This record gives sequence, C-alpha cells and structure tokens, in this order.
Amino acid sequence: MNRFKLLAALLALALAAPAIAADEPGTWKVPGTQTTIKLNGFVEFDTTYDFDGATDDIRGTDWASFLETQPLDDNADQKANPNRLYMTARTSRIGLTTSTPVGKKALTVRVEGDFNHPAAFNFSTEPTTNGMDFRLRHAYGEYAGVLVGQTWSNWVDLGSLPDTVDFNGHGAFGAIRDPQIRLTIPVAKGTLALSLENPQSLVWNSEYTDSFTVGRQYDRIPVMTASLTMPFSMGHLNVRGVAHEYQGAQNLGAPNEVKDSTFGWGVGASGSLKFGNATLVVSGQGGKGIGYFTFQSLLQTAAFVNDKIEMWTHWTYHAGLTYQVSPTVRVNGIWTQTFWDKDNELAQASFDAFGGALDPTGASVGVNKTLDAFYVNVFFAPFKNAEIGLEYNWGQRKVFTSGTADFGLGGNDTGTQSRVNALARYTFF
Repeated sequence: MNRFKLLAALLALALAAPAIAADEPGTWKVPGTQTTIKLNGFVEFDTTYDFDGATDDIRGTDWASFLETQPLDDNADQKANPNRLYMTARTSRIGLTTSTPVGKKALTVRVEGDFNHPAAFNFSTEPTTNGMDFRLRHAYGEYAGVLVGQTWSNWVDLGSLPDTVDFNGHGAFGAIRDPQIRLTIPVAKGTLALSLENPQSLVWNSEYTDSFTVGRQYDRIPVMTASLTMPFSMGHLNVRGVAHEYQGAQNLGAPNEVKDSTFGWGVGASGSLKFGNATLVVSGQGGKGIGYFTFQSLLQTAAFVNDKIEMWTHWTYHAGLTYQVSPTVRVNGIWTQTFWDKDNELAQASFDAFGGALDPTGASVGVNKTLDAFYVNVFFAPFKNAEIGLEYNWGQRKVFTSGTADFGLGGNDTGTQSRVNALARYTFF
C-alpha cells in the first residue's frame, strides 16, 4: 500500500509541476511544502583521437588526457600503434538541488552524479552494451555558511578553470571532490572559507598504501584548507593554502619494521579578469607534498627513502584566454607547465614502486621532471540547449634519467601527446 501512495505522490508532483511558476528553468515548488527543487543535467557525447598513442587506461580509469603517464616516444608499442579512436557518453550528468526556508536563511541540499566511474572490466563495456557505472559527484547540505558533505575541495578555485573540451583537469587545477566540513564567513568584500576534508595519504613503497587503492584506515588527521576569495568588478582573486599528513610503514611485524609520518603543504593564487569580449584566467600553486591537490601530481606525491618519507616539491601554473566571437561562438587558448625539483634518491624510490605499478617492463614509464601542455578549442552553440566543441591538445612530459635515477631508459626521457577532442552536449533546459 505504501508503494501505491508513493507512486501517487510522485504522479501528483509531476502533474502539478508545470502549473507552478518558477523563475529558473527546471525549477518548481513541491506541493504542500516550502521547498523548491531544481533539476540539472545534460547528455554528452565525447570522442578522442590520439596521434601519438596513449596508455591502455583509456578503457579503464581514465580515457581523457592524462599526460603524467603518456608513453615515452621511443616505446616500441607506441611506434607500432600510434593512432587510436575512442567514443563515449559516460560523462552525461544528472542532479537535483533543493532549497528550503529555515528561519531567515535557506537550507540547500544538492546531489549530482554522472556515469564516468572507473569500471572498465565488467561485462557491459565496449564489446557489448557500453554500460557505465554511476558515480557520485556532489552530495551535501549547506546552511548559514556551514557545508557538510561531498563537493569540490575548498582548495579548488573553479572561477580560474580554463574552458576545455578535454574532460580532465590540467595545469594548476586540483580535480578533487571529497567529503568535508566547511565554514564560509564574510571578510571585507569577500569570503573566507575554512575546511576539514577527507585525507588521502598516498605514499609509494609503503605497506599502508602499496597500490592505487589508498589505505584509508591509516589516515589519522583531516586535510586542512583555507581559501580567501575577493571579487571585483572585472573578475576575482583567490589565495589559498592546504596542509595534510602523509603516513606509511615498511616491513610490518618484522624486526626492521619502520613507520613514519610527515606533513605536506601547498599554497596557491589564482584569478580572472574580463575585458571586452575576452576573459583571462590564471592560476599558480605548489608546495612540498602537495600531492593530489594538483591534478598533474596526482601520482607523484611521496615515497620512502630508506626509513623516512620524502615528499616531492613541485610548482605549476596555467593561463587561459577566452574570446567570445559571437553570442554562439567562443574560442580558448590554454598554456600550462609543471616543474618538480630534482631529487635523485626520491626519483629512484618513486620509480621502484610507481614505475613497476604501471608497467613491469619500465619501458613506457618514468618519474616526471616537467610537464608542458597547450590547448586550443572552439565551442559553437547551433541552437538552444546544444553545444559542440572541438579541440587540439599537445603535451609533452620529460622524466628523470640522470644520476641514481637512470632507470635504464636509454636516454629516452620524453613522451609526447598529440590529440583531438570533440564533444556534443545537450542540456535539459
């Protein structure tokens, strides 16, 4: 009987929604309540074509650009199979946001997901029905400046993110959404946000974290971030900081058991500037053990060197320029670079675990020294609720191959990416 009541309520809601006026498309008031609901989402088709090959991960956890593991240019497999096409609709997205008055403020609740879950080896992928697993993107509640739940990390400044066809983040962007508790307070004409977030302390050569599945049961202290955003008439400025713990162990239970922990830190600044039909976005950040808070250092974080955890120091930046050619056409150019400080012992320790985890032969991997990438794209809206994007993406990584970090790569220290990305997106409203 309860199921019939639920069905009747849902039908009543569906029938009543068109009759309720809403200021925004896709928004309606739930009958008998003070809550409004907004539906958002889109259907998206993505296609990529690699001219210089890419890792086999395209069918697994990452089909979009991941320059960090681009095969080195002299890899025999890449020379034999340099071209590859991939098509998917897995980034299609759907979400709901509700707003309910509580006193003089509103309680906001949001949930959103897409189908871009890394589940390549099930029985409904490319050879059969292309079924993709649903994954959670956002799930949080927010009231009076307090947010509890999962959403973009407080470290992320979305206003400085360049506009790309490529699905992945790049440059100085930290593509991280995690569970958190965040407090946002007004400061002068801007806002200060402080957060405690879910830790993810990936340490290579550690028995706590000896695979891509992080040993979360050993994380003890939440990530701590602070972010100050100051808007102005032509754009905005953001400065931020982050601190988080790395913890690991070796030879657990043995007489030579070793445990260690240390703190990594990062700082960043970013902003946007609009002038005429153009918008400039820039971001720079770095630190010691900044880890997954920069997408391009996601895997190059920290490793055991002898009996101590050593952290990579690196810095990265990006600059992007958008020009609105017409109401329906915009073009973008983006340049980004990432630099790691030279540390031969850390590079050797990282390669011993990191390299072997990706390719036991070591033929197509290495520990990154620099990453450079360039994007140029055009977006066209042929009619309402539809958008087409086309992009060329060039990237190059150089790996450490000197001193104690000569991994037998025979002087092959460069991996080059050359790729075309395209999309077609249809929004709900």
